[in-house]
Amino acid sequence: PSVSPDGSTLAFENDSAYFTGFTIQFMDLGTRTVRPLRFAGQRPRWSPLGDQVAFVNAQHVWLIRPDGTGLRRVTMSDRQYLEGLTWSDDGRWLLGHARIRGQPTVVVIEAATGMELPLGFTSGWYDGEVGAPVPAWRPGS
Repeated sequence: PSVSPDGSTLAFENDSAYFTGFTIQFMDLGTRTVRPLRFAGQRPRWSPLGDQVAFVNAQHVWLIRPDGTGLRRVTMSDRQYLEGLTWSDDGRWLLGHARIRGQPTVVVIEAATGMELPLGFTSGWYDGEVGAPVPAWRPGS
């Protein structure tokens, strides 16, 4: 789960009867009301500005506004993205893992354009196991 920057809303994945797999849902933490958006995805992460939520679905990175509008696929390459994303402090970039030539590699993704910058020196650092560390920005970087 991922809490919005203002602390009012939780984005989470839920095993749903509407899909065979997980869907992204939002919960108002004040009222505990759940708003299912009925689209598939895993590991949602709020942007630092609170204006978008990033998640992985069908091995691509997607963005959506918290009100459920503006759904768009960010990554267009044939890379296979694995669950787990981290936003930069300014909300411009995402870090994620993608399989490139069979090797998990950390990739920097520009949220606005989808431009992907693979960090080749990270090839093979991540084994793709569930629960493995998610790449993260160093505070203040």
